Amino acid sequence: MKLEDSLGYLINQNAKLLKRQLTEKLTPYQVTPSHWSVLKVLSEEGPLTQVEIASRLGSDKATCGSVIDRLERNGFVERISTPGDRRSYHIQVTDLAQNSIEAMTAAAKSCNEQATAGFTKSELQQLNQYLRRIFHNLGGECL
Repeated sequence: MKLEDSLGYLINQNAKLLKRQLTEKLTPYQVTPSHWSVLKVLSEEGPLTQVEIASRLGSDKATCGSVIDRLERNGFVERISTPGDRRSYHIQVTDLAQNSIEAMTAAAKSCNEQATAGFTKSELQQLNQYLRRIFHNLGGECL
């Protein structure tokens, strides 16, 4: 098998290109793709704990904590005490972040549109189904 025929190689190369494009499009907002993922989850699901965020993103707690720390320093998220547990915090987006999330989402959507230019709606649905099946076959939790 040639390298360029390897599914893992093709997926990895595409992922690197998509990440590079998204990084460029998010630069004006001073966030990285990792930051945007956390902000997007929080904007959709409301305040969550660090463990919940890491679980939703398939990340480890320490890496997620570093991203949250950076977002907090930049004023995009804040930690709020969990009622009844002084040691536990929930993370929520700030007004500053909320005002930019729609534009960041549009930037991410434009990356997806560029990557899938020329695909029909049916082909995109199939592609998503195939990628989810691969994810499941490799032991990934639900997407």
